[in-house]
Amino acid sequence: MLDLRQRIILTIAIAIGLVLAFLLVYLVVLPRVLPHIHKTSAPLNKSVEQTTQQTTENGNSSPNVIPGVIQSQVTPLTSSQLSLKAIVRTFVERFDSYSNQDNNKHIADVIQFATPHMVAWIKTQTKTQSTKYQGVTTHVLVERITSQTDTDAKVAIQVQKIMSSNGKQTITYPKGSVALVKMNGEWKVDGLYWK
Repeated sequence: MLDLRQRIILTIAIAIGLVLAFLLVYLVVLPRVLPHIHKTSAPLNKSVEQTTQQTTENGNSSPNVIPGVIQSQVTPLTSSQLSLKAIVRTFVERFDSYSNQDNNKHIADVIQFATPHMVAWIKTQTKTQSTKYQGVTTHVLVERITSQTDTDAKVAIQVQKIMSSNGKQTITYPKGSVALVKMNGEWKVDGLYWK
């Protein structure tokens, strides 16, 4: 029978042996068994074009798109377009997320993003306060610029609205649009329209 010291040394030796065995498998065996993992992964910042050659009936070969691979290049957004989308997302999520216990905070949160005409309308959108909770949380899922000039723009949106009342939640996905105008060099919301 082994004494305590011998059992501890044996346990440590077995643990070290297992660790070395796993390292050996990971560093030596797996690269030989699965060589494609290390050799075919492309850098994330490079574009990979995947085509195949197919011979047509007249003998000409032409490149074909592999199904499921997106081939088109995405045009980068300008700073003005990024600004538009950020203002729309912030405005819609703040304005359309409210409860009957937040003292109409959703109104104060969006005044800075709106034109004077829109501010007048926003101030009419107060919610009756109550001790029995009801609330809405809105997340913008999609914002797409449908038109833009130097002075105005329209952005189509789709949101997820989570309405909570009496411990139950209802989720909807309404679509709408936001109208913006440029005032003193800044984009301001001038209209919010739900479909």
